[in-house]
Amino acid sequence: MSIQELLLVLALLLFLSGGRVLPRVARFLSTLLRGREPARARRIREIARNLGIETRGKGEEELLREIEARSRVFVVSEP
Repeated sequence: MSIQELLLVLALLLFLSGGRVLPRVARFLSTLLRGREPARARRIREIARNLGIETRGKGEEELLREIEARSRVFVVSEP
């Protein structure tokens, strides 16, 4: 589902519900997005450890650069 489709659905929900449902949808989306980021960070750390990269004290971007250097695969990080 694209961003445009998601915004259209949210606008329709707001219009049809008169605003009653919007806070629940916002909480759900917030929970969904917060849950995704830690899983992504865990996966990056797992890949780095499998490649023999020390992960302690390193941020996500630094680990991605080292993974890229070790594996010769170019990793595009999300903004």
